[in-house]
Amino acid sequence: MGYVTYVLVQNPQDSPNNVAITYMTPSGQVAGLLHHGSHSRKTVKVNDVLPPDTDVSTTCTLCPLIAERSMYWERAHPGEAATTP
Repeated sequence: MGYVTYVLVQNPQDSPNNVAITYMTPSGQVAGLLHHGSHSRKTVKVNDVLPPDTDVSTTCTLCPLIAERSMYWERAHPGEAATTP
């Protein structure tokens, strides 16, 4: 179990556009392309694009955009808390 990573991209423009997403991994770059409607947002689950436990950095380019990365820890037993510090 590890992190689940998402890239969230928003097109604030009045017209559709394309966003190039480049995943930079230890074994090389992996390219992706999103087609975006105007004033829309898309979420990409990076874990669905790359093999599990891949170290990755991400760039988004081609047009004016808003981008963020969200990461969540996926635990084997949801709700289980630590009993000691």
